[in-house]
Order: sequence, then structure tokens, then C-alpha cells
Amino acid sequence: MSSNEPSRAAGPFADPVLLMDMAVTHCVPGAALMPPATLDELARNNTGNFAFRYAIADQFFPGTPLGTFEPGQPRPERGGTVVMACANWIGQSREHEVANEKRFAFLESLDVPVVPFGLGCQLPLDGVFDDLGLATQKFLLRLCELAPSMSVRDEQTARMLHSVGYRSVHVTGCPSNFINPDPGLGASIAKAARRLLERDAGWDTIAIGLTEYSGGYDFSWQVFEQHFGMMREHAATYVVQDYPLLPVLMRRSERLPQEYLPQHFPGTGATAQEMALVLRRCAVYFASYDQWLLQARRFDLAYGMRLHGNLTTLQAGVPSLVITHDARTVESCRTLGLPNLRAESFLALDLRTPRPLLEAILHSVIGYDDRRRELARRMRDHLRQCSLPVPPGLQVLVADSAEGLPSDLRGVELDAIR
Repeated sequence: MSSNEPSRAAGPFADPVLLMDMAVTHCVPGAALMPPATLDELARNNTGNFAFRYAIADQFFPGTPLGTFEPGQPRPERGGTVVMACANWIGQSREHEVANEKRFAFLESLDVPVVPFGLGCQLPLDGVFDDLGLATQKFLLRLCELAPSMSVRDEQTARMLHSVGYRSVHVTGCPSNFINPDPGLGASIAKAARRLLERDAGWDTIAIGLTEYSGGYDFSWQVFEQHFGMMREHAATYVVQDYPLLPVLMRRSERLPQEYLPQHFPGTGATAQEMALVLRRCAVYFASYDQWLLQARRFDLAYGMRLHGNLTTLQAGVPSLVITHDARTVESCRTLGLPNLRAESFLALDLRTPRPLLEAILHSVIGYDDRRRELARRMRDHLRQCSLPVPPGLQVLVADSAEGLPSDLRGVELDAIR
């Protein structure tokens, strides 16, 4: 590795503008007194959005001017570039079409390079380009014309781009996988899981983090029943990412939303009153990713159906497991090397103790560090191909030893570059 990485890239892609599709990056100012619907709108309906925007805005491009796709937003000067913090923008829904029509119109107005990070598909695994709506197709083709290189979330997205003739693709996974720059993060998590196993920890002796269940899948209701039992019996913390429960948590409503009505979860035996009370005692919502990451550090074990919720606890050094439930979560976990179990396998476990979950995490986290190092190298290559600077934390992850680091990073404590 070069020992003199630039603090800001020189050359044709200098002075980037960081473009997002939401007005905030990873913190909603004034959230404490904000109506729940406004708060959810600013978070774009899922606080998981904060995770990868935190990585891009704070760690990859700190201090870079921010903009959105709305008219009147900052545009790069000639010779600059547009950096885009992407999400699962490639899909078939009406929402994808509306958003991609706006993105296409913006890209049509540009004559500078565009550098996407973390672009992903939200499609069945056999989905192809012709399945997409016209606006999404136009957006994707225009992006191919402007991007010297693309960072994508998984192999499915890479195949989609290859199918339209675009080859400069780097499968990097989600950028939030690089938030913690400790190259031995997986080993530390394995050590923590092993320590709990050695002392035969029970549920009442550990702090438990749960991520909000994802509705609409075959096993969703059964997963939530298990989560509710953990909240009721062991005071597990339940991290909410979406809107429906917010009015109840913020005492704006006493009525449970449709997604949490007790009749959907007969195995709990709970009344509406008990369901609401347990959720208000145990559920939390974070309008700041810094606070989310900070609070995640107190857990001994975390699990659930949300990818970014569990990726957050993993970055905090917590033994974590994703309960996969669709093609996207399966593919993402495979790409990132995240500990995971399919929902039906999770529900078949004997969870009278945490042991089965800890054993599953220990079994699969062993290869996480090597996998993340490979993904970090792909991200470095993507950045270099676009003449953009490689952030210090990423340099630490890709280096095989201290000798591979720039001289100003050798011997620096990890906390100093986080």
C-alpha cells in the first residue's frame, strides 16, 4: 500500500459533492419534540438508512458538501464529481419507479462523473433487467454512463449490471460493514461468545438486544412471538426501526397498530394492554446513529430479522445473528460473512438458554475478518479507480500488518481513527 494516501484526491474527481436521497444523514435534529410521522419521514421510513449514511458521510467523506436529488441542491463544479450513498434502489415497486424517475432527471442534468456506493437490488434472486420499470431502467443505464466504477451490495446487483454491459463493478457489501476499523473484530466477537458459553450464561444473566421483526413473511409472526417472550420474561431491548409503533412509544396513541395487534400473535397469550405495556417498557427508537451504536455496546447478545440492526450491534463488538427471511437478507449475509440462520432454522432451536445462538454465531463468525478484509480491499480499489481518497479506517482494514499502513497511521490507537 502507498504510504502517502492523499487527504483529498487530486485530479479529475477532486472536490466531490455527496448526494443522498434524504435531507438528514444519520441524525435528526430536534427529534425529541418532533411528531412521530415527521421523524419517520426524515428517516425515510427506516432508521437502518442511518447506518450506511453514517459510514459514507462521517468516515469516508467527512466535511464533504451534502446534497439531495431535489432542485436547488449543491452541484459539483466542472472537474468535480458526485458521490452517491445508495441503498436498494433497484426494484420493481411503484416507490422505486417514483424515486428513480427523480434520480434519472438529476443524472440527465450532469456532465461530471458519478461514484455510487452500496447500490443494491430488491428483487427475487432470479430477477433480471427486463423485470424493472422504465424509470428504474433509465436510471440504471444513465448511471452506467456516468460512473467510472460502482460499489454494489451483492453478487445479484453485479449480475444485473453485467447484463447491461457494465463491467467495472466491485462487490463491496454495505459500507456500514466498515464502521469499526478493528481488523480483528470477528475474533473479538468470537472471544465474547466463547466467554458466555464457558460460563454457561443464562438469559437472566445477560443483556439482550432484539431488532424489530419484519412483517409479511412466512415466519414473521412466530419470530415476534419469540421476541415478545424475551421482552416479557427477560427485559430484552427491542430496537424499533419503522414508523407503526412510534405513536404508542411516544404516548401519542394508546391503540396498537395493525402490525402489533395481539390476535396476530396467539402464542403470546397477551392482551392488547399487556402487549402495549411490554413494548413501551422494552422498545427503543434511535434518531441518531451515534446513540444507536453507543447503546448497542451494552448488549451481550443480539439477534433479529433486521440486517442493519444486527450489523450495528456487530460493529459495536457484540455477538450478533441475522434471522434471514428473504432473498435479499440471505444474499447480503452471504456477501458480508455475517452470522445468520434462516427463520425456520431459528424457530427450530431450543432457546431455553442462549447456548444454541452463541454456538451458531461462533461457528460462522470465524471467517468474518478475512471476508471483511477482502471486501475492504475491493472498496479501496473502487475508491482508487475513481481517484478518491481511501479513509484511514479502511486503510487499517486492508493492511496485512502495520508495515502495510501509511507512516502516520502506524501505532495509532483504533479509537483515534474511528
